Amino acid sequence: MDKFDYIIIGAGSAGCVLANRLSANPDNKILLLEAGGKDTNPWIHIPGGYFKTMHNPDTDWCFNTEKEPNCDNRQMVYPRGKTLGGSSSINGMLYIRGQSNDYNYWRQLGNVGWSWNDVLPYFKKAEHNEMIDNEFHGQNGPLNVTNTPYKNKFIDYFIEAASKFYKINDDYNGKDQEGIGVYQLTQKNGKRCSAANAYLHPIKDSPNLTILTDTIIDRIIFDGNKATFVECLDKKNNSFQIGVKKEVVLSSGAFGSPQILMRSGIGPAEELKKHGIDTLFNIPGVGKNLQDHIDYVTVHMNKSIDLFGFSFKSIFYKYPLEILKYYLTRKGLFTSNIAQGAGFIKSSPEKEIPDLQLHFVIGPVKDHGREFMFGNGLSCHVCLLRPKSVGEVSLNSSDPKDSPKIDLNYLSAR
Repeated sequence: MDKFDYIIIGAGSAGCVLANRLSANPDNKILLLEAGGKDTNPWIHIPGGYFKTMHNPDTDWCFNTEKEPNCDNRQMVYPRGKTLGGSSSINGMLYIRGQSNDYNYWRQLGNVGWSWNDVLPYFKKAEHNEMIDNEFHGQNGPLNVTNTPYKNKFIDYFIEAASKFYKINDDYNGKDQEGIGVYQLTQKNGKRCSAANAYLHPIKDSPNLTILTDTIIDRIIFDGNKATFVECLDKKNNSFQIGVKKEVVLSSGAFGSPQILMRSGIGPAEELKKHGIDTLFNIPGVGKNLQDHIDYVTVHMNKSIDLFGFSFKSIFYKYPLEILKYYLTRKGLFTSNIAQGAGFIKSSPEKEIPDLQLHFVIGPVKDHGREFMFGNGLSCHVCLLRPKSVGEVSLNSSDPKDSPKIDLNYLSAR
């Protein structure tokens, strides 16, 4: 049986960074496990192609929430990346760090090392910003950050209209986040710069790193307080175990990590008992305190083929030319992340810092993009930045192939 010094579970944004950092020491023997597949789907790397990867069961886990009682019993869609790079391989590529006030508040709560001044050096170390060079940005990191290479006149319209009410901010990741502008993106040379592209692919051939994809994690096996094995399933559902000498690093996200912990016997004893799982460590907080940003989107149809959409002119005239332009020059419409317009605003003047985020989208988006709309259009998302409602993630069963039970409890706080 193979044994590794470190086993990293999950090759998403965190797992790719961990694999890069830990494998830098040649004395470490590293295994990176990913339940999804390799990131070879070409739509992953085309910035405008994430409409072909979200809601696609080959690249997206396609999770759904439980019925939300405060949202007319709707089940919300929850895209999660099912490939190397995780959700950084299917998301909108927006480079957003968050507000300095939030980090300072976490430090005030007692979280040493999480103040803004503590985390800023790590943001700068990770970043290579092609456009902004100041005390808030880095130029030598693996994660490439740039302005959108595609200029769309409707973004100018959005900024012109919004600037009548809010200030313009050309660097929302700088000293002050408040204002209206255009998102910077994790792109490089007209292609997506996912965590896998930034951190994993440059070191994937390292002799001390092994990467296994299409490997579902069943549970972590313990000897007393020490993790000793990881039990997995391959593509043919054959079970096998892998030994670990030092540490298992669990980096499977807000949903995957608590699932694996609970299947391993770590979590609320009453929850584990329901699924026939023996409790090794009764930790009631596993899966609890789940919070997410509720989002409202308004959609408006427009005949202009400068916008994304499915109209006869777009399909038979615009897109063939744009696809050719992209493959020949890495420019044009398909370098766009579609959600280009940025806004961080206050819901009322009394607020100390912005509590709403805007995403202005040069395309019509309805029902998370699942509902087909014929024609071109535009959308604007309004997202609540500091939700108070608290939900949880738990198990539907002890089957490692089963989806998590996600109860976000939206709008329960008044």
